[in-house]
Amino acid sequence: MIDMTAHWGQLRRTAQPLLRLSGIGHGLLLIVLLGAALSGCAQLPVEQGRASVAERLDVDAAALANVDEVSDGPLDPALRAQLAQPLSADAAVALAWRNSPRVKAALAKLGLAAADWWQERRPRNPVISYAQLGNGEARERTLGLHWALTDLLLLPARRQVAEQDWRAATASVVGMLQDEATAVRRDYYHYQAAIQVAAMRAAVADAAQLSADLAERFHRAGNISELQLAREQANAIEARHEAAQAKGRRLAARMALAERLGLAGRSNRWSVPEQLPLPAALDLPVEALLQQAREQRQDLLAARLRLDSASARWRLTRRSGWLDELELELEREREGSERRDGIGLGLALPLFDQGQAASGRRQARQQIAQQRVTQIEQRIERQVRTRAAQLQTQAEIIDSYAQALLPARQRI
Repeated sequence: MIDMTAHWGQLRRTAQPLLRLSGIGHGLLLIVLLGAALSGCAQLPVEQGRASVAERLDVDAAALANVDEVSDGPLDPALRAQLAQPLSADAAVALAWRNSPRVKAALAKLGLAAADWWQERRPRNPVISYAQLGNGEARERTLGLHWALTDLLLLPARRQVAEQDWRAATASVVGMLQDEATAVRRDYYHYQAAIQVAAMRAAVADAAQLSADLAERFHRAGNISELQLAREQANAIEARHEAAQAKGRRLAARMALAERLGLAGRSNRWSVPEQLPLPAALDLPVEALLQQAREQRQDLLAARLRLDSASARWRLTRRSGWLDELELELEREREGSERRDGIGLGLALPLFDQGQAASGRRQARQQIAQQRVTQIEQRIERQVRTRAAQLQTQAEIIDSYAQALLPARQRI
């Protein structure tokens, strides 16, 4: 925290000549300098943003990644202890949120949004000018203060828009972390499936090789033909190829998951349970899922907030487009012993530009934001209905395997 007493004293001593301009200038400059002193204590709301993200994800803020940490260093003891046990899907998500460079990059975007929020809530700094003409006793000196009043007039509206932008940025980061959690679970189950498929292909390859070895004995005994032996040997070769390919896919799936977890190149001492759990019974009320998605999808919330922000900016531009630059000017001129104080206003005349370009630009951004909301709403409709149907189909296939195909294979 800045020492306010010393800070204010230094500012007052620096601006003492300006404080004597006039009664109006004295009061105004006191306000300016006080605002400058108080602004020195203002901080960006990054930690508040992290807390908001953690609250929406229903986790402790300490469970989220520290963006200042580099993800290529050695693992800390707590993480090594966590990796000593097979990771569950939930543990994998928690590990990614704490350790993944993707998550750190998403959280770092809060810093950009916080900087934009902070900037939009403050007017531009006043400008102090000094000019000197001539030399000796005849020299003329002018000291002035120039302050853009347009910023002050529009500041309340800009602060409201900044709040909407900040909320949109926070929702966007939450959505990124939720998407990352979904990707972690997908890669997690993909790796589990690859482990089981590789084990199955290896067992099939071993069985095919045994069958080929047995066929060779039968062929030497004259019990099977050369063609039958060749078929068995070809089957064994194909089975070995498929086993090798499955092993490669298992490695690729492991590396993909390691990258998601932030462990690629850092540690290979981690594992997951090798058996995929059977799918739970499905109850997919599609309409209820659609309503839940519309209410809880953070990308849709962020798009709606950005639409509100774009609409507010467009309305503000339409109302104030003619007000380009309004500037307050305080000046003191001194020539020898003569002193003159003055105050004035400067206004840019809207002769050639009445804000049409700015208004059109913000209208276009508002239209883009509106279509973005519609696009996400339609995507949600497609994703929920399509994936619900896919899950239902897969559940029926699994049930058919368990109830009909496998028993039939066993009888054969």
